[in-house]
Amino acid sequence: MRKNRIKTQCDECSKVLYRIPSRLKNFKYQFCNRECQGKWQSRTRNGENSSRFNGGLVTKHCLHCGESHNVTRSLGQRSKYCSYRCYWDAMHLKNTTTTQCHNCKKEIRIVNSKLKKHNHYFCGVACQRRFMRKDRIYNWISDRSKLKDFNSSLRECADSKKWRKKIFKRDNYTCKACGLKQSRRENINLNVHHIKKISDYPGLILKLWNGITLCEKCHRKTLGKEEKYEIKYLKLVYNF
Repeated sequence: MRKNRIKTQCDECSKVLYRIPSRLKNFKYQFCNRECQGKWQSRTRNGENSSRFNGGLVTKHCLHCGESHNVTRSLGQRSKYCSYRCYWDAMHLKNTTTTQCHNCKKEIRIVNSKLKKHNHYFCGVACQRRFMRKDRIYNWISDRSKLKDFNSSLRECADSKKWRKKIFKRDNYTCKACGLKQSRRENINLNVHHIKKISDYPGLILKLWNGITLCEKCHRKTLGKEEKYEIKYLKLVYNF
């Protein structure tokens, strides 16, 4: 027998142990190793036998789907949903409002913050494009001649470019006022001048008789004096 040791046994496997008196006083249960201690705790410290047992699981009902689920008593008051999916679906319903697509009348849900910013709602980009036609845009100007960039947009369109080429070919790439001709040796900037002002006669912008080829110097002379040169240039065009 070992000196100053007291004979005892393992509470799990009943193996004979020798422990000092202080250890027997401080610890109620004795084990021969960690493995026996783990087996004993897994067998005797589960559920109501656990030192941290606080009443077991509590049955709660999900506020979104209504199904019952079990949670610990510590989470009983805070638990409102059975899963993250139900939580996010509930938040989506809370922060959105049911309305109709303004194009196809399909029922959709819109975030509440967008209801204050927009007047029309759509289920997709395709419906938005079909709905936002010319006559439904709030700032649509039916008379396109009133646009600030109306003249520039007309000059850049494909029809206007074709019209300009036809005028150059008709006048043989020659200024009808001074007779300067564009060639490979001499690179002269030629412009097509509208005899009738676009702002006064927007319907004549693509008429061949309303255009004449001028060099930059002759074209600059007509700025602000278009009416003065109308008869002169019309005669040059019709004599061609």
